[in-house]
Amino acid sequence: MIKESAQLTLVALALRAYAVYLVTFPALYRMFSILHGYSLLRADARQRRQTYVQALGSDRVSVLFRPLHRRTLYFWLWFVLTSLIYIGVAAGLWLAASNLTGLLTTLGVPPAAPTPSP
Repeated sequence: MIKESAQLTLVALALRAYAVYLVTFPALYRMFSILHGYSLLRADARQRRQTYVQALGSDRVSVLFRPLHRRTLYFWLWFVLTSLIYIGVAAGLWLAASNLTGLLTTLGVPPAAPTPSP
């Protein structure tokens, strides 16, 4: 069997590895991918808006594009909130790995019993 200190070290290492994964893939890669897709969509919408402004006039188009403005605010709200959650969970895992013994004691998990000798 693995000694208790080695088990805690392995669990702490696993927590930190998962924290690095969360920051690397969901937080950075995925959120930047979403942001890039949004910026492409926004550029396309601006281009189309210019076409509509030329054809219909600025007053009529601004009324039509109000829902798009609301959607932009919703996007940024959810984008920032999701990013903060990813980073917060990763930071929590990293901190939990730093004080794993104290955390387990606080949660009421008893220390491992010694391995009986034959």
